[in-house]
Amino acid sequence: MKRLLLCWVILLSFQNPCNADPTKLSKQDKKALQEVPQFQAISAVTNLPSAIVQLCADSNGRLAEPGEKWDPTDLISDPKLPRHRLIWASANATYYVVHYESGGRAHIFRLLVARMKEGDKRPSSVWRGFGGELKDFTAFAEALANNELADDASEHGR
Repeated sequence: MKRLLLCWVILLSFQNPCNADPTKLSKQDKKALQEVPQFQAISAVTNLPSAIVQLCADSNGRLAEPGEKWDPTDLISDPKLPRHRLIWASANATYYVVHYESGGRAHIFRLLVARMKEGDKRPSSVWRGFGGELKDFTAFAEALANNELADDASEHGR
């Protein structure tokens, strides 16, 4: 029993994203993402470019709107419900930052940072991360500055 408890403690300690500087996010990108006044809130999935939505969508290409019903568990009760849901998004002339939650074996708060200028068909670079639930873009910028986010190493961040 003690051995099992020790294994759980060790496993959980590796999953703590605090002080886990995002290594795959360039210094240039990190600096640009600190310019909070440049970013405008995006309140709906339908206001995001489809290329950005597809990077956050579940395996069936769905992303629920903020506050909409979705399926956060691995026990699928309604196959019509999305497995991911938008919390908030923000953008400036170059970057999209999307905070969303995903269900399955664990409920995870995820982040997507994509560099995509107006007129582009696809993002030119993408960073995926995770951490706790963030209230808004300002909270994201603070978490980024304080190294409270971690690279998301899961397959395509899904």
